[in-house]
Amino acid sequence: MRWTKRAGFAIVAAAAALSIGLSRTPVAVAVGTIDPLASALDLARAIADPAVVTGAAFVARPPGGSPTAVATQAAAGFPRSGGSYAILSTGDATILTNANTSTSSGANDGGGAVRGNTDRDVTILRIDFVAPSGANCLAGLDFRFLSEEYPEYVGSSYDDAFIAELDQSTWTTSGSSIVAPRNFAFDPQGAVISINSSGATSMSAAYAETTTFDGATPVLSAATPLTPGAHSLFLSIFDQGDNIYDSAVVIDNLRFSTVANTATQCVPGATVTNLPRPLLGAHGITGVPADMDTSLGVARSVVTGLVTHSVNTGAIDSVWQNGLTVFQEARDEAGKAGKRVNVIAHSKGGLDSRVAMWEHPQYFNMLGMLSHSERRFHGRGRGLLPAPTRWVSVGSAEAVRPVHR
Repeated sequence: MRWTKRAGFAIVAAAAALSIGLSRTPVAVAVGTIDPLASALDLARAIADPAVVTGAAFVARPPGGSPTAVATQAAAGFPRSGGSYAILSTGDATILTNANTSTSSGANDGGGAVRGNTDRDVTILRIDFVAPSGANCLAGLDFRFLSEEYPEYVGSSYDDAFIAELDQSTWTTSGSSIVAPRNFAFDPQGAVISINSSGATSMSAAYAETTTFDGATPVLSAATPLTPGAHSLFLSIFDQGDNIYDSAVVIDNLRFSTVANTATQCVPGATVTNLPRPLLGAHGITGVPADMDTSLGVARSVVTGLVTHSVNTGAIDSVWQNGLTVFQEARDEAGKAGKRVNVIAHSKGGLDSRVAMWEHPQYFNMLGMLSHSERRFHGRGRGLLPAPTRWVSVGSAEAVRPVHR
């Protein structure tokens, strides 16, 4: 049996105190929900268009704990479509968005082996659906696998895994082996997605940013050929070897298409669908959010798929509210992308960003880079990106890279 190796730690950082005689009014921070009481049908409808879902059931589920949930709280790059997504875990699905203060978060849900001799805390969700007329490809199932087993147990027999199967679920475990001939969400070596995944599907600590987990894959998508009409999708997650150290998978956006050649245009296997870090812009004292459009537009022209957003930082007498707004926008965008955000700030926008650091230390954990220019540009933020800037390193070494990297 493995035991917790060390107590977790929290990273707390504070910016220099600001001697500004302004009053502060606490404002509630709105967040979404993670509902562990959601039914199998609720999970199915969070993953797929409810119009195609005809039923759902838990083929297997541990006897205790809260291993499954429907979430509306943005995290790990989800939701991908609509306002909700599903969480399947080997322990407690509600810890997804908790701070990462431990290397061994988890719950023992008391689930024994159901498909061999080493699977534990097994959840198998069956989703019954009708593929639209003419569809010949399950074009995508978006997911991200996360685990506390990473990185300590990579290469060991503790290989928690996620499996997706169409129409039949036949996977089994034996010792340290997992056999899943019908799995269509596999890594480049044909193996199940797990802490031992290879190539583009490999786990890293960076992909787990904004979650409680120590490692995660990129956002992945898996496809497989099918025929129009009734089918069942089986989604499985389990601990291998023991019942501790949680793993989870977040799932959304089941979709279909019609392709000319399924052999080349609907190839099974997991592929990366990751997007670059979001970029926020904070304007100056005399400006308005639209003043950052040019700067953000330059960034979008350089980085394919870049999501940008201009923060409304208001007037100087609302600096405390502005700091909260910057924090909330960063939190929301980091939750949607599943990674830290970059921020470009002009003049007072930099002050607002620093207030966010002071008032909300967790803001540090959401930042990849803060770029702050002291140049005035006639009181506007136009031309900020091409101009000389003073780079402020926040967080890891990756923070000091240019915004277009």
